[in-house]
Amino acid sequence: MTSLPPAAAPPYPFDAKAALFQDCTSVQGTRPGAVTRTWDLLQLEVTTNGEASYAVAYRVGDEWSVLVGARNGSLSVEAETGARSESDLPQAAAGLAAVVDEVLARA
Repeated sequence: MTSLPPAAAPPYPFDAKAALFQDCTSVQGTRPGAVTRTWDLLQLEVTTNGEASYAVAYRVGDEWSVLVGARNGSLSVEAETGARSESDLPQAAAGLAAVVDEVLARA
C-alpha cells in the first residue's frame, strides 16, 4: 500500500503504471549477471472500486504471477499472488481485487 503526501496531485504515478500495463503485451527484466528475459503479459478482466486500476498476469517457467492494483485519491494498493495454471488466473485476480477493495474501503 502506498499513500502519497496530501500535496500530491494528478497525474498520480500509479496512473502512469496502470496505463503502461493496459498497453503492454510483454515485460522485460534483467538480473545482475544474467541474460535479459521477456515475459508475455496477459490482461485480466476484474473490477475494483479504484479510480484507476490494472490486473495482469505473466508466466515464469511453470508458475504464473497475478498482479492487481488500484488507486483512490492519493492511496494506491497493489497485490500479487501465484497461480498454478492459466485457468486459475481469473479466480486469483478476483481474489486480489477483493483484497485491494477491502484495503481501499478501510482507508
